[in-house]
Amino acid sequence: MRDRLQPDVKLGDELQLNIIEMRKADRLKLASHELADLLTFFEHWQEETTMNQMTSAPIQQAMAQLRALSADTATRQTAWNRERALISEITERRAEREEGRQEGTLETKITMLEKLLSKRFSPLPEGTLERINRATPEQLEHWILAVIDAPTLEAVFVEH
Repeated sequence: MRDRLQPDVKLGDELQLNIIEMRKADRLKLASHELADLLTFFEHWQEETTMNQMTSAPIQQAMAQLRALSADTATRQTAWNRERALISEITERRAEREEGRQEGTLETKITMLEKLLSKRFSPLPEGTLERINRATPEQLEHWILAVIDAPTLEAVFVEH
């Protein structure tokens, strides 16, 4: 980390703020006055009444810069576009994960059924694997359970 006003000064590990511990330090009131102000800024920067009570010069300067950025229409639009892009990306990733889970579950069911049928009714007649690969997840689950009690391969595929 470097100080913006003094770029030649490099902050070492002992001076870096551990963001993970910020809330704990704030809650336990373990921080010095200056650090407490900084923690309050990070936690409550959107709360106008809380920020107006802050007297620390660096915090007031940071708030002034935030207000200036917020007043600029182009900067607000850029921030809004970035936020929408991030939300869109998160939504897409969630959808991809869910799709991957569903595909993984389907593949797992197909593999499971093929193994159970092969073990119980080997050799499998032609067309059985093709039928399994065309099945819905619900059919696969029904057939997997049917393997347990079915006396014949044909009995597995009987629809109830």
